[in-house]
Amino acid sequence: MLQIAICDDNRADGQMMKALLSESLQIMGEPGCCHIFQNGKALEYEVEDGQDFDLLFLDIELGDEDGFLLAKRLQSSLPASLLIFVSSYEKYVYDSFKLQPFRFLPKRCLTQMLSETLSAAVAELKRRENRFLLVENGQGAEKIPLEAITYIRQRGKYACIAKADGSRNRVRRTLKKSVGGAAGGTIFSN
Repeated sequence: MLQIAICDDNRADGQMMKALLSESLQIMGEPGCCHIFQNGKALEYEVEDGQDFDLLFLDIELGDEDGFLLAKRLQSSLPASLLIFVSSYEKYVYDSFKLQPFRFLPKRCLTQMLSETLSAAVAELKRRENRFLLVENGQGAEKIPLEAITYIRQRGKYACIAKADGSRNRVRRTLKKSVGGAAGGTIFSN
């Protein structure tokens, strides 16, 4: 089920976005759940409690909060999530590029653009589902999305896999086997 976070300090805008997204999900036949947050702190608390979101619809001006700073913090916690900025101020579109959002939606065009944006985001998430590194650990195997990997470094007989959330996996495998498995199909799955 698709998990969507909407963070907008304007309650009416958040409710409207939820209604439009819910209607689009129903038309697409995609199961999903929309969560509305009126400030970034509430959204961050939810993420800290373990809630994962596939899509983040963030307003840039959140009262006293800066939506860009919130996005930066969320991207480190949720590297596989797609970020979509929503703003009444189109002057921010170029500044948003620094955070590499999936899209930027002007609020004045929300009803026209939201359905197409959601459809494109769902297609991108499905494409990404098959891009991961399979790592064996003591409890079995872990699928690490490629978007969550910051780097892989070789240390002797071990490969150290650093993830965007700050955690690391250490596996007894050469770097060549860790990243070279794509050809053999044993590490990466397509």
